[in-house]
Amino acid sequence: MRNLPKQWKWLVVTLCVVVGLVASSAIAQISQNESKTPLQPAPDCQLTGALAKLCPPTDTPTPTPPIIIDDKSKFFNAIATKLNPLPTPKTYEYLILQEYGGIFATTNPQIQLPPKVAFDTAKETKAFQDTLKQVRVNAGLDCFLQAPAAASFNTILRTTPIPLKSGKGKSDCLRTFETTSRFWHRSSNQKILQKIRQGQLQPIMRKVAPPGSSQHLWGLAIDLGQLNPRQTQILNQNGWFQTVKGDQPHWTYLGMSMEELIQLGFKKQVIGRNTYWLTPLLTDK
Repeated sequence: MRNLPKQWKWLVVTLCVVVGLVASSAIAQISQNESKTPLQPAPDCQLTGALAKLCPPTDTPTPTPPIIIDDKSKFFNAIATKLNPLPTPKTYEYLILQEYGGIFATTNPQIQLPPKVAFDTAKETKAFQDTLKQVRVNAGLDCFLQAPAAASFNTILRTTPIPLKSGKGKSDCLRTFETTSRFWHRSSNQKILQKIRQGQLQPIMRKVAPPGSSQHLWGLAIDLGQLNPRQTQILNQNGWFQTVKGDQPHWTYLGMSMEELIQLGFKKQVIGRNTYWLTPLLTDK
């Protein structure tokens, strides 16, 4: 450099400084990028034992615990859009829902449900029944049900005879408010009815429903005679189930399969030769 002209010396020095600055900037950028890049595990790291610590750490995701919904919640979710407001515990309405309200969980859009769990008067009952499409069931002279229930039952009758309880039909199927009231007072009294209206379960409810609360008023229940296992199976396959605990002749059209009942929180209970599908609100065994 001593023999170079003075101008060349300044040019060389300047070039060295520029190259140094560029190199320093590039190194700093690479270092910064490396610090932002997470350490990736080596896909082929299979060291075990004491050597396993030489493998890069891996991130283990925290498992999400499953959401468990109890049967009562499933049932209430199913009926929430059909009963507003929902009955509250220890009330007459809740008791009726507990004993006879399984139908409100149906997912069958063809079934027409009443606006509440029990009617108060004959006039109110008739107003609802007048909105129903009632179809004759071919098993009796005067047996009528809601159209989807009648269609299901008549389909069964084409291949399998199913006896009605009375053998006639009028009292086995759709009933008037007056008929259910007469059946109630024939088997019970006003004192017991008062306890029920206070939300107290009474054994008679498993044999006859209080006035205004029977599923027969809705055209979705039928009373049958003695059945064999094959007849019971066919009824279940066509959406018919025993839903009132201890009431052997009583069958309800839910319009669903057993699998759907389980998903909606229904409780299966076998008593003798009868299999009941009960609401999860029942507390007695």
